[in-house]
Amino acid sequence: MNKEFLVGYLILFAIAALISCVLSLVLRGLSGVLRLRAVGKDGKMMPLVGGLAIFLCIFVFFLFLLCFTIAPMGDMFSFYPYFLCFIIPYFLLGLLDDIVRRPWTKLMGFLPAVGFCWLLYFLTDAHFYYYNYKNAYSIPLLLFGTLFFSSSYNLLDNADGHCATAVLGLLCGFVFIPDTIDMDLLLVFIPGTILGFLLLDLPGKAKIRLGNAGGLMLGAAAFFLTYTMACEQRIGIDLKIAFIFAFLAYPLYDTITMILLKVKRWQDPVDHYSHRLMRGGFSLWLVNGLVFLLSGPLPFAFYRFLPRTLFLACPFVIWGILLFADVLAASLAEMGGNSSKSA
Repeated sequence: MNKEFLVGYLILFAIAALISCVLSLVLRGLSGVLRLRAVGKDGKMMPLVGGLAIFLCIFVFFLFLLCFTIAPMGDMFSFYPYFLCFIIPYFLLGLLDDIVRRPWTKLMGFLPAVGFCWLLYFLTDAHFYYYNYKNAYSIPLLLFGTLFFSSSYNLLDNADGHCATAVLGLLCGFVFIPDTIDMDLLLVFIPGTILGFLLLDLPGKAKIRLGNAGGLMLGAAAFFLTYTMACEQRIGIDLKIAFIFAFLAYPLYDTITMILLKVKRWQDPVDHYSHRLMRGGFSLWLVNGLVFLLSGPLPFAFYRFLPRTLFLACPFVIWGILLFADVLAASLAEMGGNSSKSA
């Protein structure tokens, strides 16, 4: 990446962050009128407009490129429309759930949203780049992956800035991977919009939330971009699978451990990874920093600088780090509990 491109990308990143922050503030003021509010942990009403702000920024950015770009942009416009069509159903489903707030909303809307996205993509000429779409046995797996990871990232919105930080780390890991010229602008602009939102969702000082509209949309976008990025790499199928599992290791770990703990202690409330670490004395800033590094920069370092055979171990290394921190936090929480009892 030459200096001119890098400067241009940094400017685009800053503009995206500024627009997202300003738009988030405007929508925060309108959250009552839009009926996008919910009761926060402190009992106060919390605006659920972060996802709406991010989506509007992405949509306007796409319209700007479509209307004002004169020079041909290669495969960009064979990719961007599919990306938008892919995230819109999840955004609308989450937005409806934020407004209606009924358990059946997501349950009834998930499968049509998933099916529409993949059917649209299979019926076009995109075909996931190097993916052989005629392998029908892969379609159910892709449908399940989309459903699982859109829900997994949405579930990460359990603490200030947690879901957005995980997606931000993922996309920051993608930016410098070679052979992504048709996605470069998107991989710079979306992190900028997420950062603009995060300025208002700081740990301990959150003023807005993503809401289900933002969580489901970012989860779908994360899976879509990860899968497409893996297919675009000129590597074997084993490395493509390792690529997907490495960059999606954290939401997978959080969801699976949360389910296992729920089954083991059925009466306990939902217990996320961030909750467990904070019980052990980890600050939310530290938890978010760890998640950011493990979601993107560490997998990128494995992929970019280590032999491909070692990259196969990357998902297991990330899960090992997550498990180590999990066990450490549990031990610290138990020691703290025993100390308070003895006192």
